[in-house]
Amino acid sequence: MLIEDEELRSLYKVASAEHIAKLEEGLLHLEKNPQDQKKLEELLRHAHSLKGDSRMLGVKDAEILTHHLEDILSGVKQGTHRFSPTMFETLFMGLDAIKKIAQEAVTGEPANISVFHVAAELMAILGESEAPAQTPPLPEMPALELSEEDDLQALLSLAQRFEPQPEQEREQPEEREVKPIVTVAEPEIKVEQLDTVRVELSKLDALLQYTAEIATTQQRLSRQLELVRSLSHLWEEVITGKGGQREIVLNRIGEILPKLQANLENDSTRLRVVADQLGQDIRQLQLLPFSTIFNLFPRTVRDIAKSQNKEVNFTIIGAENLVDRKILEEMKDPIGHLLRNAVDHGIESPAERIALGKSPTGDISLIGKVQGNEIVIEVADDGRGLDIEKIGQTAVAKGIITPAELALMSKEEIQALIFRPGFSTKTEVSEISGRGVGLDVVKNTIDRLQGQIRIESQVGVGCIFRLIVRANRSIIPILVVRSGGNFYGLPIDYVVTSLLIRQEEIVIVTDRPHMIWQGQNIPVSFLSDILQQHRGSRDKLYPCVVVQTNESKQGLIVEGIVDYQEVQLKAGSLVKAPQIMGVTILSDGNICYILNILELLSSKHQSGAESFTAPEKPPLQVLLVEDSLPIRTQLRRILEKEGYIVTVAVDGLDGLHKFQQGKFDVVVSDVEMPNLNGMELTQRIRSANTKIPIILVTTLAKSQDRERGLKAGANAYITKGDFDQSVLLNTIRRLVA
Repeated sequence: MLIEDEELRSLYKVASAEHIAKLEEGLLHLEKNPQDQKKLEELLRHAHSLKGDSRMLGVKDAEILTHHLEDILSGVKQGTHRFSPTMFETLFMGLDAIKKIAQEAVTGEPANISVFHVAAELMAILGESEAPAQTPPLPEMPALELSEEDDLQALLSLAQRFEPQPEQEREQPEEREVKPIVTVAEPEIKVEQLDTVRVELSKLDALLQYTAEIATTQQRLSRQLELVRSLSHLWEEVITGKGGQREIVLNRIGEILPKLQANLENDSTRLRVVADQLGQDIRQLQLLPFSTIFNLFPRTVRDIAKSQNKEVNFTIIGAENLVDRKILEEMKDPIGHLLRNAVDHGIESPAERIALGKSPTGDISLIGKVQGNEIVIEVADDGRGLDIEKIGQTAVAKGIITPAELALMSKEEIQALIFRPGFSTKTEVSEISGRGVGLDVVKNTIDRLQGQIRIESQVGVGCIFRLIVRANRSIIPILVVRSGGNFYGLPIDYVVTSLLIRQEEIVIVTDRPHMIWQGQNIPVSFLSDILQQHRGSRDKLYPCVVVQTNESKQGLIVEGIVDYQEVQLKAGSLVKAPQIMGVTILSDGNICYILNILELLSSKHQSGAESFTAPEKPPLQVLLVEDSLPIRTQLRRILEKEGYIVTVAVDGLDGLHKFQQGKFDVVVSDVEMPNLNGMELTQRIRSANTKIPIILVTTLAKSQDRERGLKAGANAYITKGDFDQSVLLNTIRRLVA
């Protein structure tokens, strides 16, 4: 069966080859390392994706065999089966068959595969459970007609494999010989990752024209080089006094220099124009429309909805927009998972929707946008929305988080739990839910692309998953600014303008500073406040950069506006902060941190009214020593909300090491801790002749305990039984005043 659509056929060729190669590589690894659960989960994801791709493009035989292969791997993961030499031989045989079927789908070359025989061998493995206490359900048989004699024999052979064996034989099973069913020559399917693209002849002609331009300019430069050599020779005559005609030689040099300068300027300009246009056109060749992958999904949504007796209206918007082909390939799996999630979890049944006053047909939209230097993909539905309470309960039940951790989480943090590995609010495993292969695939991909996931959800109304990645991940134009003694780059796509503002132009609205710009009321903040840097002197005249995300504008006040540059973004910055998306080297050799504007403007550390009225002291540095994770988290949040910079330690010994390495204004410590308790920690700090305030927060409420703490050198002793955060904060203010 050959996939008719040429574009989809090309996509399946690449995708299936990648998944098959990964499966083969993984099986070889597991044959030697059968306990590697991480590799097993990776294989399950590839098998699940290959099955989904095959289903959506109608490659039914590959879908059937991959389904059985996935069943076997899933059984190993769940502990009902174990890897064995027989199992590996059978898995490799099945994978070879899938490879040939995929080859047929993209080339039309007959696979010559008996799917029934291969399926029978794979299903036979499912009958050899390593857990005899449970009788596994019979595997689903493919719907095939048994008209040939060899098919009947295969069925009889399969039935014999499920017959009970004598007890002695079950205790020491013999390895059965697996005869290769796939015997024809195996054409290789190379993983191309869209390495081949179709190029219009007009674009190819333009590239060839640029090549001719470069060749012509190169010849002109060769002639200029001859002039330079002549000048060098003439100058040597002047210096050495040879020739005896100094004035004539100098006049000749004077004639050549202007001509050489003019020619070089023309050639330099010519080369710059050609190089810029050539680079732009080559980048255009890497662009493909969203439709390249978006067109894969209507069949997927339809089939899933049909299998669940749901009615769905699926809409694609922005399919014509062009984006980098590499990003398209990366985004295929995340979009597929989000769409399956929308149908499976989001859209209600027609009866449920009618009872809720909705149309019986649900709406799902797949939207592709290119906004400046960002690619935005949205998957939206008008279904149930995210049930925060249920998500939290499921995460606790599955051991992903503890009840104490859940109690301290915000709504956004709870929503993000759906991206944890193994998370699912569904109790049953189905073709759609993916055998535990969930939305963690989405997050892993977006993290790898240094992008973001935003969720907008309202219970009973619907949900939007917004995936945001940069369109060009290497070259990025930035406005270089200075803050806190460092250089920072603001991606130019977000920059509206830069200007100088005076302090009297700042107005306070709901305790937030704003400025009036072009008739708009725009909030402003010091960049140093957002980055939690020490504030330098605040002048009366501020350099300000107005940035915009979607419809929202904000002014960022900086120490100085330095330059505009196009830079190469380098990953792997040592600064692990959400507001920093990368680092680069400026043309003068200085290090520049590229700012993530979306994270920057969502930061809670925005400037308040006091920033523009009086200079502030540097924020207090607090050393928090507490061995209990829930209590440590609670105290850290209380202190950080007050604006303190908190360094945490997990026990007294850890606290002592961090105290010796840092500079702190106050120490807040528990008493009962392993390695070194709070009393001992206090004594060790005091032995260093330091007068730093120490506050002990403990469950030990007896008067003698309090006396011991104060005698050890603590300045205050607060009991957890009647703990009030205002008591702690007031104590800190009193001690550090």
